[in-house]
Amino acid sequence: MNSMPIAKNLPELSHLISHHSGTITGTVTQTIASWLLQRNQENRPLNEKAVARFSEILKSGRWQNTGEPVIVSREGMLNDGQHRLTAILRTNIAAELDVRFGVPRAAFQVTGTGAERTRGQILSIAGITNANKSAAVARVVLMYDRRIMANNGFKPDPDILLELLRGEPHISEVIRICESTRFNPRRSAAIVGILAVAARHASLCDIQKFADISAGAACPSDSNPAHRLYIHIRDAALSRVRIKQVELSALTAISWNSFVNKQEISRIRLDENAMTSQGFPCVQRGDRGGAV
Repeated sequence: MNSMPIAKNLPELSHLISHHSGTITGTVTQTIASWLLQRNQENRPLNEKAVARFSEILKSGRWQNTGEPVIVSREGMLNDGQHRLTAILRTNIAAELDVRFGVPRAAFQVTGTGAERTRGQILSIAGITNANKSAAVARVVLMYDRRIMANNGFKPDPDILLELLRGEPHISEVIRICESTRFNPRRSAAIVGILAVAARHASLCDIQKFADISAGAACPSDSNPAHRLYIHIRDAALSRVRIKQVELSALTAISWNSFVNKQEISRIRLDENAMTSQGFPCVQRGDRGGAV
């Protein structure tokens, strides 16, 4: 971090607040954060999850100045930035920020009222690559773990997704494998999420084989379960039949179970109960038995 502190002392900061109009880019230390937070009056309630997220980014050394400024009004009150400043204060880790001075206090009422960040955007800020796909796949894994596969309205907190992705790095490898395949429906998070569950115990080599065959790669047997999954999805696409996400996940789980246990099938048998949270098929570990 090569930038100079926003202010050398409290009188200099007070002078900026009273006389400067514009943005200054510089380092915000714990001391400067403390000075600014003393001006944090009539702001929104502190979101501890947001503070924790920024604190984790600072501690891991992944902080980036995104250009979104901390805003101090010309009346001397903090209009925006309390969560970032609180994270700096609590961690005692300085960060480079843009600080905007000279904005009227009245602008506070419309500050930060734009569109909420998506889970993918939040994961990207936290350093997750392929963030949108990672968020979607991690959501499927959580739904499987919580036995809520039919809950289309499930919206997990980004911090939970981030914890899962960091705790299970194989998920990113499964995403990479599946993104390399050529059959577009194969890239659905409903399918990749089930393979991410399977990869907790299966080798990535087996995941790669299943992904390639179910994406349309040449297969020596028409009865190969991964090939039957490919046929099922292909025929639905040709007939313009929409497959529900929970159905796609269930089809993948059933095909995977047969594939990993070396069982050939003539077609994928799927009953209505498999598309419910309660009846959703368990993802098998394979020759060692049991379910993931």
